[in-house]
Parts: sequence; structure tokens; C-alpha cells
Amino acid sequence: MSAFIIRGCLKYNLKVVSYSCDGTDTERSVQTTLVESSPVHKTFSLQHPVSSHKNLVVKIPMIDANPVVMIQD
Repeated sequence: MSAFIIRGCLKYNLKVVSYSCDGTDTERSVQTTLVESSPVHKTFSLQHPVSSHKNLVVKIPMIDANPVVMIQD
């Protein structure tokens, strides 16, 4: 349903740049499904501020050629 709504917004030139949830298991599952079901992703590797830690990797789904970042509060 979320992908349907996002695509509907994009169809009418309403740019969706993020998808937020409050972190419940169900909502995190929806975000995971959105990310994993997208055939195209942009992946960014950010240097961790603590040099002994691994870089932070962010995988952003491209929904109809638009990046939609998943965020949680």
C-alpha cells in the first residue's frame, strides 16, 4: 500500500523524499519491504566519525527513478 501511495504522489509530481515511521516492528517491516522490493538502489558509504568503526552504509531505494529515504524517530 505504501508503494502505491508513493507512486500515486509521484504520478502527480508530488515529490516524496522520505518515508518516516515510529519504529514499531510492523512499520520497520514495511520500510524493509519498500527497500528490498525496489529494483534500483543508490548506496552511499559514509566515513564513521570513530576511525576504528566500519563505514556507515546507506541503501536508498529508487521508486520510479526517485530516491526515497527511510527514516525513523
